[in-house]
Amino acid sequence: IRGNFCLVAITEQGIRIGHNRDRSFPLWAEQGFASNLIQRGEQIWADTLLSLDQQGQILKKRVEIPGSLPQTLTMDQACDLILERVIGDARSFLDHNHLPIRSFRSGGLDTAFLYALTQYLNVSCEEVYDTVIEPMPWLDANQVALSQFWAYRQIHHWNLPGFILTGSQGDEYFLRGPTAIAMIMAWHDVNFLNNLNQNPSAYHHWYFTKPANLRIFMDAWQNRQQLKEQYPTWTKLADQVINILINDHQHWHLGQTLTWTPQKDLDIARWALCLDVDDLIQNSLHGTLVRRCTQMLCPDALQSVSKFKNKPAG
Repeated sequence: IRGNFCLVAITEQGIRIGHNRDRSFPLWAEQGFASNLIQRGEQIWADTLLSLDQQGQILKKRVEIPGSLPQTLTMDQACDLILERVIGDARSFLDHNHLPIRSFRSGGLDTAFLYALTQYLNVSCEEVYDTVIEPMPWLDANQVALSQFWAYRQIHHWNLPGFILTGSQGDEYFLRGPTAIAMIMAWHDVNFLNNLNQNPSAYHHWYFTKPANLRIFMDAWQNRQQLKEQYPTWTKLADQVINILINDHQHWHLGQTLTWTPQKDLDIARWALCLDVDDLIQNSLHGTLVRRCTQMLCPDALQSVSKFKNKPAG
């Protein structure tokens, strides 16, 4: 089942934890204990369903995560598939939702895409312009634990039930994360740092030339032969990229504030991995795929996008 949810089923046999296909949260477990917040025991990867029996013993069941697709797509074909999926799922969600929806445009491509989606579907959505964190006892008591997850420093919270429309997983599933790009480019013998240097006005230039990201690209390029030996075919490399993505969790729900995450769909990444290397290079520099999808929904939405990803104003 696609979407973004967690189901805790308590029965005579014990406790089962269910979730959508590409689980939005991490899990850790040990005897008599399971948590998506406290990092204790062993990590339960996203391809595994977890349950505890009556004695608290950990039971694990592997599930099949879809792998890469054996086809090639043009940029337009990939956009058509993505938009058909996102629009269809959004309409299904809106048919059943009765809670208020809020959004926050950060100046990035992902929130511009979400704004375009709400305009295209004529969604009643309250736009928020400042960070809102309404206090509650549980939130106050768990600040230290939450601070270990970087994405919880980028979320709003209201005490009354509602949704925040968030671009969570947009970078990753549209293949704009440094780790995935570094692997893909190095495997194709593309020195991505050269591409960055030759395109100083690229949307990702400022962010990707930060020291931590430069190191990721440099390491992948220097170790590209080892990478190709470990993943001798494109299918094997693409499957590993998918494996990394499904375990790259960001923020999920918080108290009464639920997250609506239209870009959190693994199939977006699977379709993006069908693009040829030249399209992947352009996407890595400029965010071409999500930019094209946004333009097809509502071209005016791109006016809110800053020149460089994540660069502070001034």
